[in-house]
Amino acid sequence: ELRSAGELRDSLNAGGCFLADGALGSELIRLGFAPEATLEANRTHPERVLALHRAYLEAGAQILTTNTFGLRNRET
Repeated sequence: ELRSAGELRDSLNAGGCFLADGALGSELIRLGFAPEATLEANRTHPERVLALHRAYLEAGAQILTTNTFGLRNRET
């Protein structure tokens, strides 16, 4: 279990291989969220986002990413 970016870097430099999560926004859509509501799910339904992260860990993910689905389409 990695606890810091430094540990991740050292392990990668040593030839380590990791399994990362992905498609968190797509999973939220599959659960019924509208595509434009997936980013807000972090604030409005944090328990559902957390449940997806837990599911990824249970499936073997070693690296979790943030839920940023649709962020690039937001106006500043």
